[in-house]
Amino acid sequence: MQNVEQMLHLSQALHLSPSILQSMKLLQMNTGQLAEYINDSALENPTIEFDDFNIQEQRYKELVSKVPWLNVSTKKANEPHSHYDVATLGGATTTLDTLSVFLRDQLARLHLSAPMEALCNYLSEMLDERGYLNVDDLKNLEQSGIPSDMLTQAVQTLQSLEPAGLAARSLSECLHLQLCRLKGDHALADIVATEYLEPLSKGHYHVIAQQLNVREEEIERIRKQLQELNYNPIQEFDHAEPTPYVSPDAFIAEMDGSLQVLVNEWDLPSFHLSKTYVDLLGQPLDGETEHYLREKIQHTQWLLQCVSRRRNTLEACLLALVSWQKDFFLSQSTIIRPLYQWQIAERIRVHPSTLSRTIRNKYLQCQQGTFPLSFFFSNKIGCTPEVFSEMEIKARLAQLISKEDPRIPFSDEKLRKDLEGQGISIARRTVTKYRNDLGFLSSYLRKPKL
Repeated sequence: MQNVEQMLHLSQALHLSPSILQSMKLLQMNTGQLAEYINDSALENPTIEFDDFNIQEQRYKELVSKVPWLNVSTKKANEPHSHYDVATLGGATTTLDTLSVFLRDQLARLHLSAPMEALCNYLSEMLDERGYLNVDDLKNLEQSGIPSDMLTQAVQTLQSLEPAGLAARSLSECLHLQLCRLKGDHALADIVATEYLEPLSKGHYHVIAQQLNVREEEIERIRKQLQELNYNPIQEFDHAEPTPYVSPDAFIAEMDGSLQVLVNEWDLPSFHLSKTYVDLLGQPLDGETEHYLREKIQHTQWLLQCVSRRRNTLEACLLALVSWQKDFFLSQSTIIRPLYQWQIAERIRVHPSTLSRTIRNKYLQCQQGTFPLSFFFSNKIGCTPEVFSEMEIKARLAQLISKEDPRIPFSDEKLRKDLEGQGISIARRTVTKYRNDLGFLSSYLRKPKL
């Protein structure tokens, strides 16, 4: 007979509740999405009571009188239980968000645990326009406390969904995921896709063939096979995306001689916890009714805290941004100073992942126009110690081209060398890309015809 023993093991484990993941999601919502969420919550939660719409309307009119260029939608989301047009507020309607619905339906059929399904749904909303996952975003999630094995399982789960190639972290991984689903043996193509993609793109078939000990014709065949794969897994969903109508999430305006940050609260329903239901809870009730009221009251309190935290974090981020990009907002410069997200995160004392969620999908309106918040965070360009933003390099490039002799236009190589003389070390192909972005033709086409 086998001996049966009982042993106790002490271990630590982090379990993310759906409410924690939902609060992270609320921080990431733009104004239109948050307004829709609040209105939907009010339909199911009687303890949510809307504030007087006329007070908010009056405050908005007073602000517009001070800042004439402020062009916010005149249809307000904070009208009690109003069935407003979400597109007017810049949010995408969930009925049109076919990719999100498609992925959520697939995840629901897998019967995952509640925390895992919530994490997978959260990651699905972090996909970029190609359907890829950003490695830095995943690192930030892990640093925020999500166990690495749980995060890895969630990524693998998303990658198992349709369309093939979804949730890849690079082009190589995207091709690998698609090759794995093809019938037959594609081991050699997989090696080329994951290890030799760069030399393949440059046409170095001979080098790859030598290293893999195969004929050069085989590498050419693999190139054609890889070209038939989809580099953008969610491309088929592009036609279903709604027309983007942007409602700014915040404003920066010069008032009373100084720059002020205004978080957009006019397009959000203003609400509070209903005193009637709080008083009702103090009366004798049956167990089921009491449990229902407590649950709804707790949800309203949680929602109020989340909305307040989102507003405070966004305001703190923008105040730090104003101090950094002050010359731009005062129209004293057209150049955006290079700025990393971690610099603002350190300044306002939040985790970089929190800042990333705060600025995601949000827009800022100022006198210069309406910009995505990510526009103000430029990465370092080039290999020199001095940091230059992409915007500044493009401005200098345009200046160089404008001063050239029209009879002898500068080549991209000449422009590269001139930029290098100004301390900006970038590749010639980067110069070509920026020149095209600025709308300038090549030197050959800029040369006047005889």
